[in-house]
Amino acid sequence: MKFLEWTHVIIEKPKAWSLVHILVLILVFMGVLIAIKAAKKVNDKQGDLIVFSVGVFLIIIETYKQCFHTFIYNGGTYGWTYFPYQFCSVPMFLALFTPFLKKGKIKRACYFFMATQGAAAGLGVLFFPDVIFSSNLSMVIHTSFWHGLQGIIGVFIGVWQKFGSSYKELYGGAIVCAVIFILALIFNIVGYYTLGPKGYEITALQISPYYESTLYVFDDVIRYTNFTIGYISYYLAINLAGTVFWLGYKLSLRKQK
Repeated sequence: MKFLEWTHVIIEKPKAWSLVHILVLILVFMGVLIAIKAAKKVNDKQGDLIVFSVGVFLIIIETYKQCFHTFIYNGGTYGWTYFPYQFCSVPMFLALFTPFLKKGKIKRACYFFMATQGAAAGLGVLFFPDVIFSSNLSMVIHTSFWHGLQGIIGVFIGVWQKFGSSYKELYGGAIVCAVIFILALIFNIVGYYTLGPKGYEITALQISPYYESTLYVFDDVIRYTNFTIGYISYYLAINLAGTVFWLGYKLSLRKQK
């Protein structure tokens, strides 16, 4: 584990609108512009390959992160607390298998989710560096690539797939999002009864019926109402953010026509 120790470099945690934060935002913005330009020139086979390649890259750096937390922070014991089933982790899994699906409604719905809800989550969180940045250099680099690429590949898919042509596209994305929320709830419940007694706080999508949420706004919703209302509100908010991106693609299509 010498490589992990070598990458364990402590720095001052980057603050909001610091030089590091602004640099990350500029690089991501440039990446989005490049993605838009490239998306207009690729065919379906090339687009699938690009999405899959990004998925492979993401799983490589996520494997590094999991090993880093396990051996540097947790003494060699894997902690299910940081298992990658958060909203910013789902696009990685989708990028690895969606390109191999047959062309049809399911594949298009998965791509739609990545282009809207996924892109919104990745790009949105970059404006809250206190949440994603840490005092470790390699983790700052990881989170910058992780969330930046999620937004970049999402916009690439949105332009490449020419989303924005029909309101029916929103239904497919909402269904994929619902499946992700249902699986997260099952994971949280099963994890609570199987791994909870061992000391692991499983909070897939950062929201669980058993532990206090770390999500802004929704932690207060749950506190003043209940988990069910908070969970549904979270789902609706994610879909609303995705709809905003869809409107952007729709506007882009109109300009092209």
